[in-house]
Amino acid sequence: MACNCILSSPFSSSLPLNPRPQFRKTKTLISCSFTENRETITIANEEKKESKILKYAPLDLLKLSVTLTVISASLPQPSSAAPKVSEKKRSGKKNEALTVDELKKWTKGLPVVSHRLAYTEILDLKRENKLKHIVKPPSIGLKQRAEVVLVVLDDNKVVRTVLPSIGSDPKFWEEWDELKIDGLCMNAYSPSIKNPDIPKPYLGFLSKIPIWMFSLVNKQRPQSRKALELKRVREEFKRRKNEELAKMKEDSAMMEKAMKMQKKMEEKQRRMEIKKLKYEQSLRQAHRSSHNMSMMWERLASDSNVSTALGFVFFYIFYRTVVLNYRKQKKDYEDRLKIEKAEADEKRKIRELEKEMAGIEDDDGDEEVGAKGEDNPYSVMAKQFMKSGARVRRVQNKRLPQYLERGVDVKFTDVAGLGKIRLELEEIVKFFTHGEMYRRRGVKIPGQIIAISGNFEFILFYNQRAYKFAISSSRASLFELLDYNREANGSFMLQEAPWVGKTLLAKAVAGEAGVNFFSISASQFVEIYVGVGASRVRALYQEARENAPSVVFIDELDAVGRERGLIKGSGGQERDATLNQLLVCLDGFEGRGEVITIASTNRPDILDPALVRPGRFDRKIYIPKPGLIGRVEILKVHARKKPMAPDIDYTAVASMTDGMVGAELANIIEVAAINMMREGRTEITTDDLLQAAQVEERGMLDRKERSTEMWKQVAINEAAMAVVAVNFPDLRNIEFLTISPRAGRELGYVRLKMDHMKFKEGMLSRQSLLDHITVQLAPRAADELFYGEDQLSTIWAETADNARSAARTLVLGGLSDKHYGLNNFWTSKGIDDIDSEALRILNICYERSKSILQKNRELMDAVVDKLVEKKSLTKQEFFNLVELHGSIEAPPPSILDIRSAKRLQLQNLMAHNVEATLQ
Repeated sequence: MACNCILSSPFSSSLPLNPRPQFRKTKTLISCSFTENRETITIANEEKKESKILKYAPLDLLKLSVTLTVISASLPQPSSAAPKVSEKKRSGKKNEALTVDELKKWTKGLPVVSHRLAYTEILDLKRENKLKHIVKPPSIGLKQRAEVVLVVLDDNKVVRTVLPSIGSDPKFWEEWDELKIDGLCMNAYSPSIKNPDIPKPYLGFLSKIPIWMFSLVNKQRPQSRKALELKRVREEFKRRKNEELAKMKEDSAMMEKAMKMQKKMEEKQRRMEIKKLKYEQSLRQAHRSSHNMSMMWERLASDSNVSTALGFVFFYIFYRTVVLNYRKQKKDYEDRLKIEKAEADEKRKIRELEKEMAGIEDDDGDEEVGAKGEDNPYSVMAKQFMKSGARVRRVQNKRLPQYLERGVDVKFTDVAGLGKIRLELEEIVKFFTHGEMYRRRGVKIPGQIIAISGNFEFILFYNQRAYKFAISSSRASLFELLDYNREANGSFMLQEAPWVGKTLLAKAVAGEAGVNFFSISASQFVEIYVGVGASRVRALYQEARENAPSVVFIDELDAVGRERGLIKGSGGQERDATLNQLLVCLDGFEGRGEVITIASTNRPDILDPALVRPGRFDRKIYIPKPGLIGRVEILKVHARKKPMAPDIDYTAVASMTDGMVGAELANIIEVAAINMMREGRTEITTDDLLQAAQVEERGMLDRKERSTEMWKQVAINEAAMAVVAVNFPDLRNIEFLTISPRAGRELGYVRLKMDHMKFKEGMLSRQSLLDHITVQLAPRAADELFYGEDQLSTIWAETADNARSAARTLVLGGLSDKHYGLNNFWTSKGIDDIDSEALRILNICYERSKSILQKNRELMDAVVDKLVEKKSLTKQEFFNLVELHGSIEAPPPSILDIRSAKRLQLQNLMAHNVEATLQ
């Protein structure tokens, strides 16, 4: 048997592959008898031979192809410098195909590639200059899909590897391109194989004769009976074989299905047995538990101690539910009898006093009452109160007051941090409770409204000044009374800073006077229906008069007290009508002198002039935020019912809570109590209060993991500001430093305490502003000193922007050397000059900040190390480091020092002139 085949290496993928051999048809003589059994055996033997030939034929091809999976890596390749040859010349020169014998001779002695290499080691070989060539399949890219290549080392050793696609390992191909390995790649060479020659038969010339000529000569013969019989036997054998195979497949499928069903039933039976076993175990466990429980109850029932204890328990329950309840009901009944008796006595006394007062008035008893009141003014006040009949009218009134707040029991002792304001409020209460005594002695109560209608009226104004600093200032000396004149006519106007408790002060006035308290918001007067606002004003004062003496508190007066005529349309007319009705009630046309009106607003500048004119509200009392002493008092008031430690330093906490009001201080006490409970302690310490104050001011502590380098960078930013600020007199009062991140702010901060007279009242000097700019530029200078100009970060961007704004403000304010701020007529050239001057100031302050940091480099290192270690420094810890490592500049002379020096110089000059004159 002869075969034609084309053998190719793995790299010759461009050549056609034909792995299936082509067999020549041989004429086989098969002798068979007419017996059916013999024919069947002969046909089976013939098919076995054919299948054996087909089975072992490819093995011969594999034997040959195994020896051809070699490649010559040492073949000469055309260099890049070789002259280029045109495609026309190349196409004329063709490689001659080799026969199988020639191919064996050509591949004899070539190395067999058997070793493999990981593709990642190619990069290392290239870096070590051990890579010589990479042989790849011809006309195929390497990055589209995984390809097998050969790697030739510098010692001519050849190994195999598989390069991945660019999608599976893009990083490998990036390093491939960086190392420029494409220049070492070369295409594999494999010669073509010549098909073996097929020997031509002797009658081969007949193949050139057309087929139609054979049809003229040869006629188709009819098949013989034997051939037909043989064909029929073959078809029958094939059909039987197919039926047997189908039956075998069906039997196999049925057997597999039966086995699966059997396994499923066995698994189900096993699960049922396990479930049954668990159920029996649970029954035994339940039986055992019930038996143990019954035994326990039996032992408890037979134990005399248990019976005694249960008897005590039931007796205690009976005593609490029956005996104590009976005693309570009996006591309530007795109290009710006492109250009824007291009310009867009070009614009798009221009737007697009314009769007595009626008799005194008939006999012109004003002077007599005044004479008796000289001895006991409280009795006169009680008689006046009883004479009003307020309690009698309240009992007879069937409709409950709508705006009355019941159970108001607030005193001045419950309101801390008032200072001098308390004296004014106590005087107002005294005007209310002892008004007759003042009038009898000839003292004129502030306000001519009293002379007209007999009403005691004053207003409480709430004024908010939005003046925000990055550094807090002290307000301990702000508790002072403004615009107070005892001889002036008018009412009281009380203005206050935000959140200081205006409602609480009004309740305290009512509680101290012992009168009813009516509270309403001015926005409740306004409604969409016409006339509702004025109607509600009248209803409010009607209830106040019926329940007199009383205090009316109107919150946010600017809701209806705005200047009239600003809003056009029906809405403006309704608000104006409400304001007119309020003015009428305040003027006293409907009052009888027993109602105090307290109002509050945070916008006194937009109120109607008729509402705040002299004669209504001409006395103003300003209540700012509490100072140091006020905050200490507020903390003590809120700490009354808390388990405080005996060594609490309220002064330290108050100094740290500068600018906070009562609500915030109360929240500090609550947060400290929660922290105490969280840590399982029984007393609140000073550390709890200080930590709660930081939470109230800056938010909750955000515990984030950071690297040491990041902590150091933040510490340098904060330490630079503190080290530079400590060199300036106005900024050296540093409270504490911290780099711990809190909610809403990733960086730390430095807390300074400055003089409020300079930083709030606008008394800053030019040098103070320059010092402020120098401190704001300190983080930028420290970043340059520690990391260099090439490694600057943006951590100082915010402070640098503040410095730029401050420098421009200084120039526009006329505090620079060229006085640009003295006029406001700007031209384009003038604006450029202003920017240039601001830049010059920034450069001077920056160099000054850098020089201070260079002198205090040892202090900077110490502060940064401590901040990285402890995350925060107190005032004492920081100044201890300043004393050990600092180099503080001498403060410049103050204005007072310069004035004293000038005065001494003038005195010496005058004395010298006098001596010269005498001589």
